[in-house]
Amino acid sequence: MTDYLQVAIFGLLLGGVYALFASGLTLAFGVMRIVNLAHAVFIVASAYIAFFAFEHLGIDPLLSVVFIMPLMFVFGVGVYMALFLRIEGRARYVEMTVLLTFGIAIMIEGLLGWRFTGIFRQADPGYLTDAFFIGDLLVPTGQFYAAMLSLVLLIGLWAFLRFTRTGYGIRATMQNRAAAQLVGVKVRRVSAISF
Repeated sequence: MTDYLQVAIFGLLLGGVYALFASGLTLAFGVMRIVNLAHAVFIVASAYIAFFAFEHLGIDPLLSVVFIMPLMFVFGVGVYMALFLRIEGRARYVEMTVLLTFGIAIMIEGLLGWRFTGIFRQADPGYLTDAFFIGDLLVPTGQFYAAMLSLVLLIGLWAFLRFTRTGYGIRATMQNRAAAQLVGVKVRRVSAISF
Protein backbone atom coordinates (compact mmCIF):
# COMPACT_ATOMS: atom_id res chain seq x y z
CA MET A 1 0.00 0.00 0.00
CA THR A 2 2.87 2.37 0.78
CA ASP A 3 4.19 1.98 -2.77
CA TYR A 4 0.87 3.10 -4.24
CA LEU A 5 0.74 6.12 -1.95
CA GLN A 6 4.34 6.98 -2.85
CA VAL A 7 3.54 6.86 -6.56
CA ALA A 8 0.42 8.97 -5.92
CA ILE A 9 2.51 11.62 -4.13
CA PHE A 10 5.01 11.77 -7.01
CA GLY A 11 2.12 11.97 -9.49
CA LEU A 12 0.39 14.79 -7.62
CA LEU A 13 3.59 16.83 -7.32
CA LEU A 14 4.41 16.46 -11.01
CA GLY A 15 0.78 16.91 -12.00
CA GLY A 16 0.68 20.32 -10.31
CA VAL A 17 3.45 21.57 -12.56
CA TYR A 18 1.83 20.00 -15.63
CA ALA A 19 -1.45 21.71 -14.74
CA LEU A 20 0.33 25.05 -14.81
CA PHE A 21 1.77 24.24 -18.25
CA ALA A 22 -1.67 23.19 -19.50
CA SER A 23 -3.31 26.42 -18.34
CA GLY A 24 -1.25 28.36 -20.89
CA LEU A 25 -2.31 26.04 -23.71
CA THR A 26 -5.92 26.29 -22.60
CA LEU A 27 -5.88 30.08 -22.62
CA ALA A 28 -4.27 30.30 -26.05
CA PHE A 29 -6.69 27.87 -27.61
CA GLY A 30 -9.76 29.03 -25.72
CA VAL A 31 -9.35 32.73 -26.42
CA MET A 32 -7.73 32.80 -29.85
CA ARG A 33 -8.15 29.27 -31.24
CA ILE A 34 -4.37 29.02 -31.50
CA VAL A 35 -2.99 25.50 -31.32
CA ASN A 36 0.30 26.61 -29.80
CA LEU A 37 2.89 23.98 -30.66
CA ALA A 38 5.60 26.40 -29.49
CA HIS A 39 4.31 26.42 -25.91
CA ALA A 40 6.78 23.79 -24.73
CA VAL A 41 9.69 25.63 -26.35
CA PHE A 42 8.69 28.82 -24.50
CA ILE A 43 8.78 26.80 -21.26
CA VAL A 44 12.23 25.41 -22.12
CA ALA A 45 13.50 28.91 -22.94
CA SER A 46 12.19 30.08 -19.56
CA ALA A 47 13.99 27.18 -17.90
CA TYR A 48 17.25 28.25 -19.56
CA ILE A 49 16.77 31.78 -18.24
CA ALA A 50 16.13 30.40 -14.75
CA PHE A 51 19.18 28.15 -15.00
CA PHE A 52 21.54 30.95 -16.04
CA ALA A 53 20.05 33.33 -13.47
CA PHE A 54 20.91 30.71 -10.85
CA GLU A 55 24.39 29.98 -12.24
CA HIS A 56 25.52 33.57 -12.83
CA LEU A 57 23.44 35.65 -10.43
CA GLY A 58 22.67 33.14 -7.68
CA ILE A 59 18.91 33.68 -7.99
CA ASP A 60 16.90 30.68 -6.82
CA PRO A 61 15.00 29.05 -9.75
CA LEU A 62 11.68 29.31 -7.91
CA LEU A 63 12.26 33.00 -7.12
CA SER A 64 13.31 33.75 -10.69
CA VAL A 65 9.62 33.42 -11.60
CA VAL A 66 9.30 37.02 -10.40
CA PHE A 67 11.24 38.36 -13.39
CA ILE A 68 10.87 35.51 -15.91
CA MET A 69 7.07 35.73 -16.00
CA PRO A 70 7.01 39.43 -16.99
CA LEU A 71 9.87 38.87 -19.45
CA MET A 72 8.09 35.97 -21.16
CA PHE A 73 4.80 37.90 -21.04
CA VAL A 74 6.37 40.74 -23.02
CA PHE A 75 7.96 38.21 -25.40
CA GLY A 76 4.58 36.48 -25.91
CA VAL A 77 2.78 39.77 -26.58
CA GLY A 78 5.51 40.69 -29.07
CA VAL A 79 5.24 37.37 -30.89
CA TYR A 80 1.46 37.65 -31.03
CA MET A 81 1.50 41.24 -32.31
CA ALA A 82 4.22 40.57 -34.87
CA LEU A 83 2.94 37.29 -36.30
CA PHE A 84 -0.63 36.41 -35.38
CA LEU A 85 -2.36 39.72 -36.06
CA ARG A 86 -1.43 39.32 -39.73
CA ILE A 87 -3.43 36.12 -40.10
CA GLU A 88 -6.36 37.03 -37.84
CA GLY A 89 -9.72 36.55 -39.53
CA ARG A 90 -8.45 34.34 -42.35
CA ALA A 91 -10.52 31.36 -43.46
CA ARG A 92 -7.92 28.78 -42.40
CA TYR A 93 -6.81 30.61 -39.26
CA VAL A 94 -6.56 27.55 -36.99
CA GLU A 95 -4.54 25.58 -39.56
CA MET A 96 -2.27 28.56 -40.12
CA THR A 97 -1.63 28.90 -36.37
CA VAL A 98 -0.54 25.27 -36.22
CA LEU A 99 2.01 25.86 -38.98
CA LEU A 100 3.12 29.19 -37.57
CA THR A 101 3.64 27.91 -34.03
CA PHE A 102 5.40 24.81 -35.41
CA GLY A 103 7.78 27.12 -37.27
CA ILE A 104 8.35 29.23 -34.16
CA ALA A 105 9.05 26.06 -32.15
CA ILE A 106 11.56 24.77 -34.71
CA MET A 107 13.30 28.15 -34.88
CA ILE A 108 13.59 28.65 -31.11
CA GLU A 109 14.56 25.03 -30.57
CA GLY A 110 17.29 25.38 -33.19
CA LEU A 111 18.58 28.59 -31.62
CA LEU A 112 18.64 27.03 -28.15
CA GLY A 113 20.39 23.92 -29.48
CA TRP A 114 22.95 26.01 -31.37
CA ARG A 115 23.66 28.33 -28.45
CA PHE A 116 23.50 25.92 -25.52
CA THR A 117 24.12 22.52 -27.19
CA GLY A 118 22.33 19.40 -26.06
CA ILE A 119 24.26 19.06 -22.81
CA PHE A 120 22.13 18.23 -19.76
CA ARG A 121 22.03 21.16 -17.36
CA GLN A 122 20.56 21.35 -13.90
CA ALA A 123 20.33 24.09 -11.34
CA ASP A 124 21.38 22.78 -7.96
CA PRO A 125 19.77 24.79 -5.16
CA GLY A 126 20.28 23.28 -1.74
CA TYR A 127 16.78 21.85 -1.47
CA LEU A 128 16.92 19.96 -4.78
CA THR A 129 18.10 16.69 -3.27
CA ASP A 130 16.42 17.16 0.12
CA ALA A 131 13.25 15.40 1.13
CA PHE A 132 10.99 15.11 4.11
CA PHE A 133 9.00 12.16 5.31
CA ILE A 134 5.37 11.71 6.24
CA GLY A 135 5.55 8.41 8.03
CA ASP A 136 7.17 6.05 5.52
CA LEU A 137 6.36 8.30 2.54
CA LEU A 138 9.09 10.37 0.89
CA VAL A 139 8.23 13.87 -0.34
CA PRO A 140 11.01 15.48 -2.44
CA THR A 141 11.43 19.08 -1.29
CA GLY A 142 12.20 20.55 -4.72
CA GLN A 143 9.18 18.93 -6.34
CA PHE A 144 7.02 19.94 -3.38
CA TYR A 145 8.08 23.59 -3.71
CA ALA A 146 7.49 23.52 -7.48
CA ALA A 147 4.02 22.03 -7.02
CA MET A 148 3.12 24.59 -4.34
CA LEU A 149 4.35 27.46 -6.51
CA SER A 150 2.30 26.05 -9.41
CA LEU A 151 -0.74 25.89 -7.15
CA VAL A 152 -0.25 29.51 -6.06
CA LEU A 153 0.14 30.63 -9.69
CA LEU A 154 -2.95 28.68 -10.76
CA ILE A 155 -4.99 30.23 -7.94
CA GLY A 156 -3.64 33.64 -9.00
CA LEU A 157 -4.69 32.95 -12.61
CA TRP A 158 -8.13 31.88 -11.45
CA ALA A 159 -8.50 35.05 -9.36
CA PHE A 160 -7.28 37.17 -12.27
CA LEU A 161 -9.79 35.60 -14.66
CA ARG A 162 -12.60 35.74 -12.09
CA PHE A 163 -12.24 39.17 -10.51
CA THR A 164 -10.50 41.57 -12.90
CA ARG A 165 -11.87 43.53 -15.81
CA THR A 166 -9.31 41.99 -18.15
CA GLY A 167 -10.28 38.56 -16.82
CA TYR A 168 -13.91 39.27 -17.65
CA GLY A 169 -12.80 40.23 -21.16
CA ILE A 170 -10.81 37.02 -21.55
CA ARG A 171 -13.72 34.89 -20.39
CA ALA A 172 -16.15 36.74 -22.65
CA THR A 173 -13.82 36.32 -25.63
CA MET A 174 -13.55 32.59 -24.92
CA GLN A 175 -17.34 32.24 -24.94
CA ASN A 176 -18.13 34.36 -27.98
CA ARG A 177 -15.53 36.52 -29.71
CA ALA A 178 -17.99 38.56 -31.79
CA ALA A 179 -20.36 39.22 -28.88
CA ALA A 180 -17.46 40.24 -26.64
CA GLN A 181 -16.33 42.73 -29.26
CA LEU A 182 -19.88 44.11 -29.55
CA VAL A 183 -20.04 44.87 -25.81
CA GLY A 184 -16.73 46.74 -25.87
CA VAL A 185 -14.09 44.12 -25.13
CA LYS A 186 -10.85 44.95 -26.94
CA VAL A 187 -10.46 41.48 -28.40
CA ARG A 188 -7.00 42.05 -29.89
CA ARG A 189 -5.68 43.33 -26.56
CA VAL A 190 -7.24 40.40 -24.71
CA SER A 191 -5.77 37.97 -27.26
CA ALA A 192 -2.30 39.45 -26.91
CA ILE A 193 -2.49 39.24 -23.10
CA SER A 194 -3.70 35.65 -23.26
CA PHE A 195 -0.94 34.59 -25.64
